Amino acid sequence: MAEANVPALAGAGDYDKHKKKGPWTAPCDSEGLVRDTISMKAYTTKGVALWSVHPESPGLNPAEMFSGWLRKKLRSMALQDLRQKSQPLGKTAYTVRVNGVLKSA
Repeated sequence: MAEANVPALAGAGDYDKHKKKGPWTAPCDSEGLVRDTISMKAYTTKGVALWSVHPESPGLNPAEMFSGWLRKKLRSMALQDLRQKSQPLGKTAYTVRVNGVLKSA
């Protein structure tokens, strides 16, 4: 089962498109699958270092912090639309809004 992880890691060099060679750092929790011997060899080969994040403290996890910021920003924009009595956004318009917020981050 652990060998199935290795092909997925082949794209680890694409983590940062501007950075052609490692090392890269990736946050992860203490999952056994992530820390498996074969997985660790693949990370080492690709130049990926794992940054341990305690699974029970999402406040310290950068991905959780960013997604929280994004939700707060989008909710604020939706409330502003509601106050202005704007039409609800469709899927395409909402996608454009999310992309705009992500580009401003």
